[in-house]
Amino acid sequence: MVKPYTLELAATAPGGAVTYKLGETKVATISGSTLTTIGVGTVTITASQNGGGSYKAATKEITVTVIKADQSFSNFGNITAKFAAADTTIAPVVTSNEAITLPT
Repeated sequence: MVKPYTLELAATAPGGAVTYKLGETKVATISGSTLTTIGVGTVTITASQNGGGSYKAATKEITVTVIKADQSFSNFGNITAKFAAADTTIAPVVTSNEAITLPT
């Protein structure tokens, strides 16, 4: 599932805008200060800010690990059915919206 996050970095010097760079683009993308996860894995993000006045340029590197989300079933529990009764429909729902295959 694609999910955007806003990166917020507080800098100690008036060095201008903070820029971000990704080390891997199969796990996430970045636009401005918005990080969007697009896959599972690990990505390195480097934040940089130019120096200003009496401050040197600054760089900080972090690692973000994106893991698979949990999924669960709903509308799928124990059923009591009478023999020779009308057909019963079983309609489970899974949070990932993936297809569910029931044995026949």
